[in-house]
Amino acid sequence: MSTSHIFTSEDENVQRTQSLEALRKCTQEVAHYSDPQTEQEYVKLIQTLHKKATALGALHQHSQRVACVEKIIKLAKKGLPVNNLSLPKALETLAECHAMMGDKPTALTLFKEALDTRAACGLPEAHPSSTDSIKRMADLYRDQADFEQALELHIKVLELRRSLLSPGEARRGEGDAVMAEALHDVGTTYHCLGHFERAIPYAKKALEIKRELVARNKARREEGEKRRVEGHEEEEEEGEEAEEEDASDEYEKLMEMMYTLASTYAKNAEFTLAQPIYTELIARRRDEDPPNYIKLAKALNNAGAMHMEAGDGALALPFYEESLDILRMVLPAAHPEIALAMGNLAEVYRTAGENEKALVLFETSLTMQRRRAAEAMAGVGGGWGGVDPMGMACTLNNSALLYRAMENYPQVEKQMEEAIDWLKRAVPAEHYYVTNMKLSLAAAQKEGEEKKAGTYDPTKYGMVGLFEKARRDENLP
Repeated sequence: MSTSHIFTSEDENVQRTQSLEALRKCTQEVAHYSDPQTEQEYVKLIQTLHKKATALGALHQHSQRVACVEKIIKLAKKGLPVNNLSLPKALETLAECHAMMGDKPTALTLFKEALDTRAACGLPEAHPSSTDSIKRMADLYRDQADFEQALELHIKVLELRRSLLSPGEARRGEGDAVMAEALHDVGTTYHCLGHFERAIPYAKKALEIKRELVARNKARREEGEKRRVEGHEEEEEEGEEAEEEDASDEYEKLMEMMYTLASTYAKNAEFTLAQPIYTELIARRRDEDPPNYIKLAKALNNAGAMHMEAGDGALALPFYEESLDILRMVLPAAHPEIALAMGNLAEVYRTAGENEKALVLFETSLTMQRRRAAEAMAGVGGGWGGVDPMGMACTLNNSALLYRAMENYPQVEKQMEEAIDWLKRAVPAEHYYVTNMKLSLAAAQKEGEEKKAGTYDPTKYGMVGLFEKARRDENLP
């Protein structure tokens, strides 16, 4: 079994060569129009700079791309009429640059400016380009864990998408792709808020539309291929490549929507509805040619997580084991995905009462992730070094539960306090994840105090009683 990639190194070299050639040509053209005098020359220069910015982006030269787009904005403001759409387009491109570089607040500001500029040009919010900007703003709010603001905008996008469809277009399914995406966005954001019952109808409808769309497009492609084989249509290699790329993107979106619905069912304790979707996801990943082992490992991990939520560690174990085996085969030994998978496997052993196995895996997983994050914070790699704050918090929480079973309460507190710190890097401080973790910490502290004093009475408190007592003592809602 060998590692698979979406692109081979040869493909990447070809793309790099093409981008470099495009950059060379654009640089020559920019020099030719370096001093525009007429509106036509401004337009030509701006078009060329857009091409140059695209090439710079493909070459991952992001700071140069930002400078290029900022030049477009200055030129558009100086030499084009106020109703020319080059300016909002450039503002949106610059917003995407900042979003890619992690500066999401600046990206949001630029998207808002682009919307205001389009409105000044006479374009309503219902215009597809304006609606696209609102969607990107909603995505950015969700990325920053501002789920309420994200939900408001995603619902607005859904309403705008619906308003753009005529009854005839809706019957013919012409707006299915954007409607499925808008429904999925609303469902996903409800899921992020923990409103799983509200999320399900949106996620379910999105998947239903996407399945029908994928089936229709597959049938259309097969019919086209049949006609080409029979000689009724000429082959167009470039068009076929674009069609294959679109089909691949559409397929991945389908898989994403399947996962969203399955995970929402699982979070809502509807495991009998979640399981067949997870089974289908794994089967589809196994059938891919060439295989994508990372995505297969994630599908296996997600199925394992569903069985753990259902309280069946024995069923989760083989999924987690296979996922970890695959990741170890295709990723570097210290990769955070491997550490996270080890933490998941440790949780299976913990719930099965195999504390020694669980402890070794938890400690190894946490050490790997802490080291990776520390290196990143010291300037090696940037960010958290690929460590997922939510995943790290989950591993710490599960490790704390193990120490609780071992009655090592100082370690319980240490692990849970660190878990809360990691959670706050992923969600706002007032998020219910943080609130629940604080409740768990308070309950563990009270339990430790009472056991130390010899006053702990499990028949009096139990898990629920102790939890409620901690809630009152901490004055939490």
